[in-house]
Amino acid sequence: MGVLEDMITDLEPDTEYEINLNVLGFSGVIVYYGVRRVKTPPVNGNGDPRPGNYKNDRCTVLGPHAIRVEWTPGKGYTTLQSDLRYQVTWRKKVYGQNWNFGPIQENLFSYVVEGIEDNTTYEVEVILYEKNNSGASYGIREFTTPSAVNDAEAPEPKGYVAGYPKATSPTTIGVKWNAATDNVTPQEKLRYRVAWKKASWTGEWSYYDEDRVPRGSTQWVIADLEENTKYKVDVRVMDNVGNVKWYGEKEVTTPPATGGKDTEAPEKGTYVGDPVVTASTITLKWTPGKDNKTPTEKLRYRFIWMKVTDKEWTSSVPDGAPLTSLPQNITEYSFESLASGTAYWVNVGAYDEAGNYVWYGAKKVTTLTENTIAIKLTPEKMEVGANQQSKEVGVSCDKAFRITGIGTMSDWISNFSPTSEEVKTQHSVTFNVKANPGAERTGKLVINTTRGSLTLIVTQAAKSAEEGNKAPEPQGYAGAPVVTASTIKLKWNPAKDDHTAQKDLRYMIAWRLPSEEEWETSSSEADMPKNITEYEIKGLKENTEYIVNVGVVDEAGKEARYGELKITTLSKGTKPDDPKPDDPKPNPGVVSKPVTSLTLDRTAVTVNGNLESFLLKAVVLPADADNPGLKWSSSNPSVATVVAIGGEAPEPSGKLLRSGPVTGRTVAVHIHSKGKAVITAQTIDGSNKSATCQVDVLATVGNMEAASGTRIYTADGMLHLTLPTATRVEIYTLLGVRLRTLFAPAGDTSVALPQGLYVVKAGHTVQKVRIE
Repeated sequence: MGVLEDMITDLEPDTEYEINLNVLGFSGVIVYYGVRRVKTPPVNGNGDPRPGNYKNDRCTVLGPHAIRVEWTPGKGYTTLQSDLRYQVTWRKKVYGQNWNFGPIQENLFSYVVEGIEDNTTYEVEVILYEKNNSGASYGIREFTTPSAVNDAEAPEPKGYVAGYPKATSPTTIGVKWNAATDNVTPQEKLRYRVAWKKASWTGEWSYYDEDRVPRGSTQWVIADLEENTKYKVDVRVMDNVGNVKWYGEKEVTTPPATGGKDTEAPEKGTYVGDPVVTASTITLKWTPGKDNKTPTEKLRYRFIWMKVTDKEWTSSVPDGAPLTSLPQNITEYSFESLASGTAYWVNVGAYDEAGNYVWYGAKKVTTLTENTIAIKLTPEKMEVGANQQSKEVGVSCDKAFRITGIGTMSDWISNFSPTSEEVKTQHSVTFNVKANPGAERTGKLVINTTRGSLTLIVTQAAKSAEEGNKAPEPQGYAGAPVVTASTIKLKWNPAKDDHTAQKDLRYMIAWRLPSEEEWETSSSEADMPKNITEYEIKGLKENTEYIVNVGVVDEAGKEARYGELKITTLSKGTKPDDPKPDDPKPNPGVVSKPVTSLTLDRTAVTVNGNLESFLLKAVVLPADADNPGLKWSSSNPSVATVVAIGGEAPEPSGKLLRSGPVTGRTVAVHIHSKGKAVITAQTIDGSNKSATCQVDVLATVGNMEAASGTRIYTADGMLHLTLPTATRVEIYTLLGVRLRTLFAPAGDTSVALPQGLYVVKAGHTVQKVRIE
């Protein structure tokens, strides 16, 4: 028949893959060619990514002050397409004008540029970035904004709805208002801001801004308030050109909680049966929840869903919507208008009358393709014990079918039941599982039918729990390396071990050039020194990049590594950035491209018993400044301290996690006591740029532990989250670069990440993790 061939694309460079090929005969027997291991070669050189195209080859002008830019995905030279990053830049088409920069984000294919001038010609450009920051341009496009209507007249508020704002529970205030009118902007496009503060508070207002409250909305619920407390409430309306007017302040007092404030979430029920799926709908059924105060028939339910490939949930009601907008006393819901043949996450939340809620747990469900007949396995996954055994799986369909072949690539799954010529709506398949002599393992059983192919995932438990010691646990590097033209000095925190004392742990330092495979080491394995936390690598080449690592070994010979660092030695004549603690002006060395701008993502934070810590991120421009390093400090450490993100997560005790200056683009600010503090980030390249964040602590969380049930850990090369409630999760590199943001449901969630160290923030809980 000749040679058959196929090409596998979009693989990672310098990575080993297992490849197999199977052929299905007319009799239903599957024959495998056998596993072959193939390693892709490393990338030679630094190629540039390949941009896609602008959609419609132009920008869409949305009005006098906004345009939309859309483009197709690019292709990476060394980076997978899903990991490529994009940035939009723009400027007036006038000689000498500086470029404005949008955020750098993954999977960004549309961006709205706002706040630009009317009747003006602009240039816009999309930049595509690899992981190594090499970039390529989509090209410059021009557009001209139209003249704006001369509108200087503010909208006219039409007052609050009678009886509002009013307290709707001990912790919520409902606000309703009549829609304002405007001389130019249509009523349905007016935007509103809902603001509130304690009547006794003389500081700034808290608010839901115009981007949070849907356009044209005329009601909102202010949540998470204190019981038996007087508040001031106001609403602001804004037209399309930014003219604003307030409805007027109102005072509302929340009532005391009856029998104490209800902070206990309902108890979730269980899902009933499997979801009912069509090409465009998913229908769930569940048993009612229970609550300590709210009757079961008065519990309300909320529904969220998203494609497995998406990062944000869609909700049956928007965040902040009135609790009364949720349906009561139902046990069935259909998610409609879904894409066919697409995998979705779906979830159900139960709410009590106080607004406390619990999620039933996310279910992964795939809609049918058009004209698809549903066929399924029962169960879809199977966990078996370590001993030899025989198992059975059911196959069912709403139309009659027959089994045409059964196969597996796992030699410990064998002796399948024979294929069947019988045509019926239900079949059963039996197979044997051999005894497991070692660690937990996972295999697949593939069942081919006349209605399609199905795969059963089989996980077999380990023979016994792991015996002996665990490997040591590195505790991270301590501060930035000190670098000269010929040396690199590393410091690290002592590792921990379940059997070996810290003083008896031994360390080895290794380094190499990126172009070499062999490592140079600080000692032989037999001569590794004990209980050291710093080492200076000497005799290096100037202005050369090195890869360095620190290894730790316990008395049982188990070893672990602190993680690779890429460090470039300085040129001769350049002094290291190693300021003394009492020297406010570090020696910047030789800087040809200094920092020109330093800003923080937060300029003011008010803490009222709701935060133990928060992340503070700095933006340094230009992005390719010679020395973008920062030094952080707190004006009042008794109120708030700054902790390097590369160390352990802040602990409730409030102790500093490392000594010496705190550096990095992103830091954690740890709250200790009431009062005020100013957090300052300052450049260390001699440009004297600084930025501040005002921290006002009204009340502290105290020594509360992290939310009960919250767990962040890694296993099998994955990040795992166990959350008591649906929570926003942010994942950072140790350098403070945010890699991903997701809204994780209550229960268990897994996230695939490349190998490395990460900082994960789930609600108020911050944890450093390592993906092996």
